[in-house]
Amino acid sequence: MPLRSLLLTQYRCSMSFTFHVSIYRVAIKVNSDSQAIFFMASYGGISNFFARNVYLTTRKYDTETSVS
Repeated sequence: MPLRSLLLTQYRCSMSFTFHVSIYRVAIKVNSDSQAIFFMASYGGISNFFARNVYLTTRKYDTETSVS
């Protein structure tokens, strides 16, 4: 794995982490603690759901194209 792509991956991960932390902080400011934690849990669930769906669609597309 080239160093550049490795650094890029680490950068993406850290950016994603800061993004989640900032959302969490905003949620705490706006709501109470318990609501903020619920908000983060639901947000995480939504992002996981989308990631899973996109992965499945791309996999399906790959198999369809390889067959034809």
